[in-house]
Amino acid sequence: MLRKETTNVGCNLEKYNLLSTPVDSNQYNTLYQTKASLAAQTEQFWVAIKATQHAAALNIMQTNAAITTIGVSDSNHKTVNQILLGMETGQPITPANLGILDAIALQCPTEGGDAVYEARAVAGYYLEKTYNDDACALFERKGQSSSASMVDQLKIYPNPANDILYWQQPSVEINEVLLYNALGQRVAQANGQTSMLHIAALPNGLYYIQFWSSNGVLIASKPVVVSKP
Repeated sequence: MLRKETTNVGCNLEKYNLLSTPVDSNQYNTLYQTKASLAAQTEQFWVAIKATQHAAALNIMQTNAAITTIGVSDSNHKTVNQILLGMETGQPITPANLGILDAIALQCPTEGGDAVYEARAVAGYYLEKTYNDDACALFERKGQSSSASMVDQLKIYPNPANDILYWQQPSVEINEVLLYNALGQRVAQANGQTSMLHIAALPNGLYYIQFWSSNGVLIASKPVVVSKP
């Protein structure tokens, strides 16, 4: 092996001398050995980094497994985290895991949380699927919603808004008002006794405001644009 290495060095030096300014063989050999040493050190560095990442992922997996979840959203986060952390430790993603991610990806983000989007990213890649919110009836709870006339009756203003959002109270009683961003994350809420919502702290973008009755029926859901100069 050493003889072959020396031969390669000599050949490379001859080619270099033909194409460029002649270089002293001792200088060339020194540079060549330095390069080989740096390459070995780089390899050792990345091996150490991967080992550290592997150990950290295992520790986080143990912590994640010990978490007690409350509700669907928390449960989805725990499940998706466990699968992704397993992949980080080198575990192959199994058909069973893909089935679990697919089931989460099909959920409504308002109920399943933003882990639904994480599941869609992974499952969509491996299963070559595209997910949307149409099939899961986005922003509807318990499969119930109000009539179109009720939606038209509820007026929201101004829209676009930059500071405070107002609405006219409909003929039915509102129990709570929820505001979601485009990722399905709840960013603001108000009780049904008020007719305004402060949005000055929110960044510009598209949001959805929802009005819910006391028995969990969606009265109306409307898009809202936050636009500040």
